[in-house]
Amino acid sequence: MNLRKPTEQEKKELVDYLVKEGYIEAPEPDEDLFDGTIYAAVFDNYITDGPGYAGRVMVVVWSGAPEFTETYIWRRPILPEDEDKLMGEIDWLDGKHEQYIEKVVLDQAWDLVDDVVDKKIDAMIGTFQKEILKIYARESRSSNEFTMQIHMARLNLRSSIVELKVQSQHKNIQKAA
Repeated sequence: MNLRKPTEQEKKELVDYLVKEGYIEAPEPDEDLFDGTIYAAVFDNYITDGPGYAGRVMVVVWSGAPEFTETYIWRRPILPEDEDKLMGEIDWLDGKHEQYIEKVVLDQAWDLVDDVVDKKIDAMIGTFQKEILKIYARESRSSNEFTMQIHMARLNLRSSIVELKVQSQHKNIQKAA
């Protein structure tokens, strides 16, 4: 599978998508974001190992850091009249199924976030635990009360994270609709 630079049309589709989704401000007419802000490569005939996606894929690396990487694919809409058809029965070239670019959002990313957050929460609690223990000792509070406070703080943090996840997923669902 060979990679190539994006065409002018693909660049325009990406920039239009980023502006529409609110990821970036509309560039000036003479501004070329692909000259130092966005680095992109397109793979024309990407195919997953199993049933899944086949088609163009654009990988974008932003100028901020190599970690700022995103993947975009071109989808075709499934129209209401297509919902009862098998994929092979849909006339994809009928002019009603024009491709559109879309950012790929990985559900697995939340698993990584969970792991990182768990470690950070534990590190934060560990850092403050000694100081909190000193305060509780000075105030003659029991260690059971301290343990309960730590447990409640951990639950509150996790609850906030779950709420943020739900809000993010809801926002992604609204964008897809």
